[in-house]
Amino acid sequence: MLGQEANRFCFVASRLERKSLEFESNSLTVTPWELGLLSLGIYVIRAFMLIGVILFLSSWLGEKKPNQEKQRPYECGILPTG
Repeated sequence: MLGQEANRFCFVASRLERKSLEFESNSLTVTPWELGLLSLGIYVIRAFMLIGVILFLSSWLGEKKPNQEKQRPYECGILPTG
């Protein structure tokens, strides 16, 4: 009698393990389309981060020597009057 209960417990436990493995494998399935979108998303994020870093560094490290000539509006080569 005890042997039959142990066998039944092992059978139920193995069915539960199989169900949990099936559930885990179904929920973690990733299609090639999703992988492609993930790669594209990572690429776009990294590209924007690189653009932001370059713009920040150029504004931070760039020369800043304002003078009267640079501040004057450009009039197609004609000296402004007034």
